[in-house]
Amino acid sequence: MTTDDGKWTVFQKRFNGSVSFFRGWNDYRFGFGRADSEYWLGLQNIYLLTLKRKYELRVDLEDFENNTAWAKYMDFSLSPHAISAEEDGYTLHVGSFTDGGAGERTQLSGHVAHRTPCPSCRQ
Repeated sequence: MTTDDGKWTVFQKRFNGSVSFFRGWNDYRFGFGRADSEYWLGLQNIYLLTLKRKYELRVDLEDFENNTAWAKYMDFSLSPHAISAEEDGYTLHVGSFTDGGAGERTQLSGHVAHRTPCPSCRQ
């Protein structure tokens, strides 16, 4: 994806519900779906991408009427100081927030461990 004067790595894409995101821990850890369809890149892959370098996180939203909005966060990473990212829950770390029309509903707080939609599916 190229936008906002740069190239971006897309780690989640959802647009028509063809892929179920109601999944357990291992699917969220390693990823699922296909890049040419709906998919999730995987927490371990995102962790490895953000381990050695600072990134920005951009969230792009589009509704069924083609209205778009975005939000951007500086200094995005997962579990940057953890010995084991998985044991740390792939904790989200984000810096300052820039609103591109998405509003407070997309404002993330840092230091939040990842949870799956299926809590009983932890392992």
